[in-house]
Order: sequence, then C-alpha cells, then structure tokens
Amino acid sequence: FSLDTDGQVVRGIDSAFELIAPPDLLQFFSEQVTSLIPRKLSVGQPGLEEFIDTFNIQVMRRYLVGKKFDLNGYLADVHFAKSVKFPKGTTPILGNLYLPPNRERIVSRLIDRREGKRRHGKLLSSLAWLVPDYPLWGRGDTFSGTVASLVNQMRLKDSADDLYVFAAAEHGTEASVTNQFRVQGLRELHLFRPQLGDGPIMGGRLELMMYPTAFVAVMFHMSLPGNSGLWLPIGFISTLPRHLDTAHKVLCRAMGTGRYAGRARFRPADSQGASQAFEEACSFLSYDSVSTKSQQDTSDSFDEEEEEGASLHRICNSLHLGTLTTKELRSRRHERSTRHFLFGYQAHLGTALQGPLV
Repeated sequence: FSLDTDGQVVRGIDSAFELIAPPDLLQFFSEQVTSLIPRKLSVGQPGLEEFIDTFNIQVMRRYLVGKKFDLNGYLADVHFAKSVKFPKGTTPILGNLYLPPNRERIVSRLIDRREGKRRHGKLLSSLAWLVPDYPLWGRGDTFSGTVASLVNQMRLKDSADDLYVFAAAEHGTEASVTNQFRVQGLRELHLFRPQLGDGPIMGGRLELMMYPTAFVAVMFHMSLPGNSGLWLPIGFISTLPRHLDTAHKVLCRAMGTGRYAGRARFRPADSQGASQAFEEACSFLSYDSVSTKSQQDTSDSFDEEEEEGASLHRICNSLHLGTLTTKELRSRRHERSTRHFLFGYQAHLGTALQGPLV
C-alpha cells in the first residue's frame, strides 16, 4: 500500500512476485488481501482519547481537535522538524514495534538492562507484548524476525525468562489466532477475551511492550485519514515510573475481570497453563506498583535526541525513502513530506502482506 500525492491509498504487488505469478493467482492474492482489510467504518479514532488520558500524553493532545487527530501535523512537528518535544525520559516512535529500527531500539535497551550496563544495575525479567486487535498486524518475515531477536535475548545463558505475547481471541477463534502467531521461537502466547468487562481496551488499538520496572513502548494504531481500515502506529518509549506503572495496570486490566483465556496450544501436548489463572501463568507481572518517590524524571541515560535522529534515518531507509540529512529531515514539515513518509510506511506494510494470509 502507498499514498499518492492526493493522499489516496494505492495498492501494488511486489514486482518480482507479479512477474512469475499467473493472473489467476494474482487475482486470488488481491482478493485475499481485500478480505483482510477491516471494512467497519468509524467516526474519529476510537480509543484515542482514552489512550491520551490514560498515559497523560499532552504532546498528542494538542493535535486532537474534537474527534479528529491532525496526523500530518503531528508527524511533521514531532518526527521531522522535531519542533515539538516529548518529556525527558520518553522518546516518540513511529511504525510497528517489529519494524527493524524499532526492534533495534528495544533490543539495545534489553541488553543494557539484562547485562547491567546502566546505573540501575542488572535486571532480569520476562518481556510482555500486548498486541493490537488487527488482522493485518504481525504478518510476514519482519515480525518473525523480531520475535527471534527478542527471544534470543531473553533466553541467553539458559535463562528461564521469555517473551510473552498477549493477543485477543473471542470464543471459537482460538485456533485461528494461534495460527496467526505460529512463528519460530514463540512459546508463550496468551489469549484474552476483548469484549468482556467494559469492552476492548482503547478500541483494540493499543500495543504495549513492557520490560517490567525498566521501560515500556506504548503505541496507538491510528486509522489513516479517509482509509479507516489501514492503521499507522504512533506512540513513545518511556522509562518514567508513571508510564511503567500505568502500563502495568492497563495490561493487568486487559487480562482481568474474567478476560484471561489461557495459554495458547501450538501443539496438542501444550496443555500447561491452559487452566491456570493469569497471575499463575504470568507470574513475572505479579508485583506492586513502581515507586514514584524517586526517579520521577529518570531516563535510561540514552541520548534521546541523538537516538531519535538515528532511528528516523533508519526508518526512512527501511521504508525506501532514501538518505536524508538530519537538517533535511527537520525541515520537511509540510504535507508533501508527511505523505512521502506514509508512502514508505505503507509500502513496507504491503511487503509484510506477502507473508501467510491464513
């Protein structure tokens, strides 16, 4: 997928695949992709205000006018010109967390905390990943590659720590959801019922990756203007205790009030944890709130601006935007540059769709 100069979505197929595939297969592929794009129309961005209020993201609030969010303005100011800053200890991030630049950022933090390279010392724990309720999410080699990278870090030196993925699954859909996340190395897939309690958390658009008491990446999957079936994640990564505490509470809330549906069974023999309570199956999340009496504005000692600039370069390169200098990136504040960025992001999404569709 890509956006043209008028902001309209254009769909294309990988040229290599198009050259070798017979017409019938191309048509079938196109129909399958179309069937996977959610068709439900929505007014505004369901769950966005809850997301902003829950994590108290004042930077994002200024772009919310009524039910509409100024996505172009946000991207131009925050990610290109950097004229609008997130608080100390937080860094804005763009795109799915499994995109290579975001993966590198998360893995580097894992290494620092697990090896004790920062002043806080060594911290060993499992990693929690709450994924959005979106059928196009996590398809393709990029996701499986990120799972492999995270799992490798968690299991170094025969550690008992692991990557825990939490995914929504209604009654009767457990098998299809399990198949969607059947990737090499993933052992801990845990399911929950999104419609129970007070309904889907933030409209099912929340993505959250948390290394308990150390850092958390929080994303909201935003509908593209005029194309509500296609989502673009925006959010931030934070080491602030208040964000860590909020993320922990949100994750426990998503699994609470009878929502938790147990550990997925990739094989018939995988019965362990199927009847356990959430607190037993995911005991690494059973801890008290993060203390906020100290480290109120503590960051993880990363140079946030330098890292953001390097990450934006990497994202642009991975999304086929070519090489841009930091000065050029910061000067491209207008709608045209924003559309180019979205073009690259959607092109990458299109590549990911070449993965398994069922």
